[in-house]
Amino acid sequence: NYAEAYTGRGLAKLGLKKYRKAIKDFNKAIKIPELNHNYIEALSGLGRTQAALGNYTDAIKNFDKVIQEKPNYAQAHNARGLAYIATGKYEEAIGDFEQAVQANPGYAEAYNNRGLALIALGKCNEAIKDFNSALEINPNYVEALLHKAEVQSCITDGGV
Repeated sequence: NYAEAYTGRGLAKLGLKKYRKAIKDFNKAIKIPELNHNYIEALSGLGRTQAALGNYTDAIKNFDKVIQEKPNYAQAHNARGLAYIATGKYEEAIGDFEQAVQANPGYAEAYNNRGLALIALGKCNEAIKDFNSALEINPNYVEALLHKAEVQSCITDGGV
């Protein structure tokens, strides 16, 4: 199956940070007319690659397509939420992270990322709750622990 091969190669190139080559492979996978079981994965990979290149508008459009096809795909909601954060659309980001944790209540990264969006809106106490949720799921989640400590320090010092 060529779609599967192009998708797999695109994911490998994404992992190697060969973004332009990854985009070519994902686009080839998406355009294959046969019954394409890799369509969602290829679109999601394309969106992640576009986000890595800073093309957030295109990334969001591809995540929109993924979510339209697979509404409960937690990783797509999380990825689109990160793209929204990068464009300063924090409320939209929070909505996506909420969808991600509804679809997968054990998704520690989505709780962490929602906490980051909440910080951007000045909702530090709510953010701490999300970092705590992430740490309950994964006690070794270093990023969530660091974000929680930074927010607590800021609240204690009166900075927020």
